[in-house]
Amino acid sequence: MINRVKAGCAAQSRQIDKTKIGQNVKELATVCRNFQHIEDTDDEATVERKKFLNSILADKKPYFFRYKYTQTDKELKHYLKKREEKLKNKFGNAWNLERLLSTPEEELTDELKEFKKQYYDFLPVVDSDCVMNKISHYIESIDFEIKKRVRSSDVFDYRILQSENFMINKKIYEQIYYTVEEHIKNWQIKRKVTDTKTIQDGNNEKVIAYSALKEALEQICPNDEIVANHMITLFYEDKPSYNKGILWELYGRQIFENLKTKVNSCYFPKKNPNGTLEFLYENYSIEKVDLNKVEAENIDRDLQ
Repeated sequence: MINRVKAGCAAQSRQIDKTKIGQNVKELATVCRNFQHIEDTDDEATVERKKFLNSILADKKPYFFRYKYTQTDKELKHYLKKREEKLKNKFGNAWNLERLLSTPEEELTDELKEFKKQYYDFLPVVDSDCVMNKISHYIESIDFEIKKRVRSSDVFDYRILQSENFMINKKIYEQIYYTVEEHIKNWQIKRKVTDTKTIQDGNNEKVIAYSALKEALEQICPNDEIVANHMITLFYEDKPSYNKGILWELYGRQIFENLKTKVNSCYFPKKNPNGTLEFLYENYSIEKVDLNKVEAENIDRDLQ
């Protein structure tokens, strides 16, 4: 077991080095990644050895990775849906996965025990009691009432993010529209391919992709203010389902400059030991921020 941990640490270190040197490196040994099938001809010692190796396989991503990799989340959701359907078909509507997983073993029938065992055996992620998995489950258990708040709030007027008296240039907007659409489609296709493999540096991949999009947009119009204004219309009106993080990553600084011409201050939650708002065991207070006194480097840092 100690050797397996050492091998895993060494492999992880090599994969980090891979992004630095840009060359392939030795991967984790196949015995650590491949399932050992038990044959009828295997003796008792071999069977026990294979069972042990299978119990410590490093062939799945941890549960919390569902929030980093879209494909992992999709596979997990599909698996849970199918298991839920199979459970109800086999044992009736009185049973669901939540009840099955929370019921003590001694209270389950042999068939339910076997179903529960298979659930964990074929689960596409490792749902162990590691710290990050516990944090993920804890956050999932909290009802932030986001949908309720979004539905009850007034419609956001995105025009406040644009320059004063901005008018859309139809020709520029159409070019920006199709350029962004093409890049996002390419990212989605690439993500489907790479998300099932080991991604060495997701942040580096994002930086490269965003830089390519920014260069393409600069070819359309080199003026950041003009492009940002059109991008705001695209992301907030015509394509509201697009990840607005893309917009803010590329043109967040320009949007901030636009806002400064319209408002002098805003309200922002800040950590405060005496604050009345509590979030994840920290106290916060809503404080007024003078936009004209915010340092430029702080804006650039917060937008990264």
